[in-house]
Amino acid sequence: PWIWDNKTPVDLTTQKLFYSAVCIAVKGAVKGMYFWNTGLYNIPDPNSDRSFDFIGKPAEEEIRKCYSGSNN
Repeated sequence: PWIWDNKTPVDLTTQKLFYSAVCIAVKGAVKGMYFWNTGLYNIPDPNSDRSFDFIGKPAEEEIRKCYSGSNN
């Protein structure tokens, strides 16, 4: 995770599925999670951003659904 840009293709679906799986795995065991490194800014083009940041990407909605109590 310390390699911020690993030159791999953007895969927003895999990132979204990761956060969904994390939610399923920890839901009921914790009240929330802290994601250690994300920006509080808009990514100019989330479809081409290869960073691990989830802001503005489909994964952000997965995190919102997880901790809002919505599972759909």
